[in-house]
Amino acid sequence: MSAPETDDRTLHPSVLSAAVDSRRIFDVQTQSLKSRARDALGKLEMAVRQHERELIDALWSDFRKPELEAFVSEISVLYQEIRKLRKCTRRFFRPVRHRTPMSFFRSRSRVRHEPYGAVLVIAPWNYPVQLSLVPVAGAIAAGNSVVLKPSELTPHVAALLETIAKEAFPDGLLRVVTGDHREAEALLSQKFDYIFYTGNTRVGRIVMEAAARHLTPLTLELGGKSPAIVTRNADLNVAAQRIAWGKCFNAGQTCVAPDYVLVESTVHDAFLRKYQEALVRMYGSDPEQSPDYSRIVNDRHFNRISALIDRTDGTVWNDVRNPDTCFLAPTPVTDVDWNDALMSEEIFGPVLPILTYDDVSEMSEALIRRPKPLALYVFSKRHREAEEIFQRVPSGGGCINDVVIHVASSELPFGGVGDSGFGRYRGVHSLRTFTYERAVVDHRIRPELRFRYAPYKGKLELVRRLVGR
Repeated sequence: MSAPETDDRTLHPSVLSAAVDSRRIFDVQTQSLKSRARDALGKLEMAVRQHERELIDALWSDFRKPELEAFVSEISVLYQEIRKLRKCTRRFFRPVRHRTPMSFFRSRSRVRHEPYGAVLVIAPWNYPVQLSLVPVAGAIAAGNSVVLKPSELTPHVAALLETIAKEAFPDGLLRVVTGDHREAEALLSQKFDYIFYTGNTRVGRIVMEAAARHLTPLTLELGGKSPAIVTRNADLNVAAQRIAWGKCFNAGQTCVAPDYVLVESTVHDAFLRKYQEALVRMYGSDPEQSPDYSRIVNDRHFNRISALIDRTDGTVWNDVRNPDTCFLAPTPVTDVDWNDALMSEEIFGPVLPILTYDDVSEMSEALIRRPKPLALYVFSKRHREAEEIFQRVPSGGGCINDVVIHVASSELPFGGVGDSGFGRYRGVHSLRTFTYERAVVDHRIRPELRFRYAPYKGKLELVRRLVGR
């Protein structure tokens, strides 16, 4: 994706129509959208439930996502999010009363949450249902109209999302624009009131540049190399099993998957052995025959990850690849250092570089010098040890003695920091993201405080006493 141009003559008619209609719907229905938010969420949930089986089949068709993974990570998390949002909206939009200074005598101060207006959501391919409809649900719950641009890399899911939008919202409250990067660029050239983008850092910079042209606020949910740290005090069976699960779930195509592992050198060999055993328990001795193991989404991403494996100076274990089906086996790689090819970019696949460390302070300093990750995972039976690492090393979120699961909770804010993005969403945090705080002072007509009007002669001491100075 390149920086978008702003000439409307180059736009696909559906793109221009979506942007204009979304703005019109919000302008005409701005007062009713907030009050109808809970009903709108119910319509969205009903439409998804009606097409649940088709969505699961589409996820299999697009990149062979197993049914359980599809339901747990794409469908059920959306249902949970909608339930949470419906509860939150009951109280969220009530004006919040604030204290009023004495200088505003006989006034009342309140803060209201107001929707931004027309929201653009640009979604990725790796969790094409969840990462499309969870932010969409938050934007709708906050009283906005929405245009969704799903990824072209999962065409079966994208087509179903368009069907769901039309069935749930025939009035166009949610519009889906399909297509490739050209449609995304065309949408970014239009004026929206808020942009929510999930994807890689390179495109995130392009989205931010486009938003700046219209002074549009935005959230960027990006990626990065999220480390898992295994100390000598870790339960190695638990660490190996949970890291293997998080790394291979969706074939490693998860923004918060452990990208690499830092293992204290004294337990490196034991961890590697237990990691390999965990892989066999989950997928058997031939993962290519397992019905529970996904495929890389397309040839381009398969070739990118394969090139990283070919360039590594480390020791590659279980290097099995099938370019015809985009199968890439779970592949641990040992004897890796910070300068290795595998450490040059986010892997976004089932390849796990394993680095060692001896001193926790030196390891922490090395992490601090790198871009801030989206997630940090620490395995240790000593809670204080894990907390100390979390205090030293920044990240968007993370877990102690587990991986990935923090993103499954609608109670917790999810988002990055630094190169891994900014902004938070999920549950009430989505409502805060897709609204702005509007301060309102209700001042009585009487009595009139005339000291604030010119001429000011002789009034300074009175003003000083009122403001307490």
